[in-house]
Amino acid sequence: MVLIFVYGTLMKKFWNDYFLKDSEFLGKVQTIERYGLYIEGLIPKLNEEKNYVIYGELYNVSKDTLQKIDSLEGNDENYDEDRGDYFRKIIQVLNEDEKIYNNVWAYINNNQEGVLSSTGDFREYFKAY
Repeated sequence: MVLIFVYGTLMKKFWNDYFLKDSEFLGKVQTIERYGLYIEGLIPKLNEEKNYVIYGELYNVSKDTLQKIDSLEGNDENYDEDRGDYFRKIIQVLNEDEKIYNNVWAYINNNQEGVLSSTGDFREYFKAY
């Protein structure tokens, strides 16, 4: 099993949450490091620039589920940064009880097109959309 941080359309009640239907939900979390959350249309992109804490959810997923999400995010043999694909990076997150999780995969996209979220929370942005 593998830990994964999701911050956009893979979160509960969004259109890609079905990818995680067989995965263990470990709770709401936030990043420890600061990142940028750019939103282009309704597509969120976690960027390595150091702007804000980013809020999301933590899951324990199977390797099979991770491969399916890799394909969704373009993190496969056809990866193309110019096309806007995502790559995986290990990060740390903090849950609501202040427990730190290390070795958590997150999908990164350093494309800065779209709106930079000042809250670091895709749910908040989506409510206002």
